[in-house]
Amino acid sequence: MAVEVDGDLHPDVVRAHLAGARESIWIEAYAFESEALAEVLLERRAAGVEVILLLESGPAGGAADTQRWICRRVPWRCSSAP
Repeated sequence: MAVEVDGDLHPDVVRAHLAGARESIWIEAYAFESEALAEVLLERRAAGVEVILLLESGPAGGAADTQRWICRRVPWRCSSAP
């Protein structure tokens, strides 16, 4: 299933969809700064769900401290789009 929503406007909807994933979660985003959503991704990964996070390598103003913290904390690969 593909879901496209603004996580800032609908965080509970995004969290519910991620928490229900059984096979894989692929996130492509300009930035990823939600610690709450990162926790859900960690839980799903621990349950055997494949988690892929693709982030912009050079967002305007640079990556936020929260995003860098998430990429260091989570055991998946944080990649950058060409």
